[in-house]
Amino acid sequence: MSKGTEKPSFFEKLATLIVDKRNLIFFLYACALIFCLFSRNWVSVCNDITEYLPDTTETRQGLTLMEEEFTTFGTARVMVSNVTYDIAADLASQMEEIEGVTSASFGRSDAGADTVDDSEPETPEDIAEYFKGTDALISVTFDGEETDEISLTAMSAIRELLEPYDYYIDSTVGSSQADSLASEMRIILVVAAVIIVLVLLFTSRSYAEIPVLLLTFIAAALLNLGTNFIFGEISFVSNSVTVVLQLALAIDYAIIMLHRFLEEREYAGDREACIAAVSASIPSISASSLTTISGLAAMMFMQFQIGFDMGIVLIKSILFSMLSVFTLMPGLLMLFSKAMERTRHRSFIPRIDRWGGFTLKLRHVGVPLFAAAIAAGFLLSNQCPYVYGYSQIETARQNETQIAQAKVNETFGTQNVMALIVPKGDYASEKALLDRLEAYDQVDYAMGLSNVEVMDGYMLTDSLTPRQFAEATELDYELVCLVYAAYAAEQEEYGRIVGGLDDYTVPLMDMFFFAYDKAEEGYVELEDEDQAELDDLYVQLSDAQAQLLGAHDTRMLVSLNLPEEGEETFAFLRTIHQEAERYYDAGSVYLVGDSTSDYDLSVSFARDNIMISVLSVVFVILVLLFTFQSVGLPLLLILVIQGT
Repeated sequence: MSKGTEKPSFFEKLATLIVDKRNLIFFLYACALIFCLFSRNWVSVCNDITEYLPDTTETRQGLTLMEEEFTTFGTARVMVSNVTYDIAADLASQMEEIEGVTSASFGRSDAGADTVDDSEPETPEDIAEYFKGTDALISVTFDGEETDEISLTAMSAIRELLEPYDYYIDSTVGSSQADSLASEMRIILVVAAVIIVLVLLFTSRSYAEIPVLLLTFIAAALLNLGTNFIFGEISFVSNSVTVVLQLALAIDYAIIMLHRFLEEREYAGDREACIAAVSASIPSISASSLTTISGLAAMMFMQFQIGFDMGIVLIKSILFSMLSVFTLMPGLLMLFSKAMERTRHRSFIPRIDRWGGFTLKLRHVGVPLFAAAIAAGFLLSNQCPYVYGYSQIETARQNETQIAQAKVNETFGTQNVMALIVPKGDYASEKALLDRLEAYDQVDYAMGLSNVEVMDGYMLTDSLTPRQFAEATELDYELVCLVYAAYAAEQEEYGRIVGGLDDYTVPLMDMFFFAYDKAEEGYVELEDEDQAELDDLYVQLSDAQAQLLGAHDTRMLVSLNLPEEGEETFAFLRTIHQEAERYYDAGSVYLVGDSTSDYDLSVSFARDNIMISVLSVVFVILVLLFTFQSVGLPLLLILVIQGT
């Protein structure tokens, strides 16, 4: 049978349909792209990377508890430069008057100062903690959490107040890592696009090839971005970096199709060349993409679920890239074919035939050298240090948030505050634990309900008699006795009422809230001045309770003078656990902070890195085995890929 009478293959039939129906395909793509321009705004983006930690990690379990039981108010460290002590104190007072700001502390009222004896004069070392030279540090606490509108509005007001001064603000309020990453990725995308256009200009055979490649990629990128909403929610990492990674992974497919079309056009017309190029490229590009997809699929088995998120989004981007190359690009090639012929130019790429001959002659030397390089690379890769937190990453170019954080840390030192969560109710154990932790040199301060001073040396959890409570609050003793009697009745401790209340002790915090509730209900009448003082104290204690006392657990804050990550820091985290487990069951203690997050990430990474390496090799070997139907060639290719 002659070649002209051979029955067309499936791919030839499919290619003919795609080329001949190109106008319909253009219309369908136009509709899909218009839809995606709107649907890309439907994508829900998760801005918290810790959401993707395994549920079994301490950080994820502790964060879940904190979200359910505690309120974490937004905070900021504000450094104002080139000011006097008095100006800084005045600025702190003005900040405290801003709506949405709970406190703006300049001096001993900073975090951890509740345990400091105000009667002792400040030493130069004490003052240097918040005022050095002409630099002042003001610690701000907001009325809401870091993402609440009241906190964001207050932060804007603080920036407006400080506009005439040189200032730096280290805070997560109004500063989103997701927004910073998205902004930087837009710059990277522009730079990448410029570089790619320049490379295409240098390597192309005609100038009209460039719009074909760019339109194909832009369509694929928009389709991928516009369909991310089908996953419900994706991470801010996937949302930001997918376009650049898609460009890096998929631009080859379009170039393969283009070069095949140009080769076929040397011997046939535009239509026949395009059909031949599509029919020949579909199998080869599909086989090539399977190796990439298999590697991305291996990421989806990571315990750190950011791998699954990025893997599935990138796999979808590869599929849309192939779809655009197989369906949209043939029509574009037909549309631009005449322009490609008119804009042909000489080749700017020098011939490298001699290099091929040179490498062939060196094959007996090159193979041993390559084997030695692989061995050296394997050994050195195991010595590579990794960082898991943002604080350890050094970049040539920093954004405004990074610059501010670096300036504050350089002048007044870094902050590494951990949250220690334990079951509530045992105030004596909590106080003993806090005392033990503060005895360590690695701890700047440890603060909890049991060592927060309220008045006259009394701590929030101290148990007071009616006489002590009356003296501390300056309320009438007889009135306080009535309140204590009402409290005993509500607790069904009737024997206390009959036997006398003089020795009856109740934790200050519990009695205060009970007395406040009775005053609000009208059972207790106070003078206006007393009521105002009671209201102010109620706000302070309510904030402390919301931050430190949950339905079932209590939270303590431990400030470390250790770096965010490192062997010493990770070892001391275990020490904190050991101290806490003196008083509480091991399964009920959670330590949460940047250091524990970095530790959990390091453990997950070490495990996931091995698993991904093994799975990706297995998947790629299977793909190549079926593609080449050979055992030796896949192994050779894997050796080259893994070796590099």
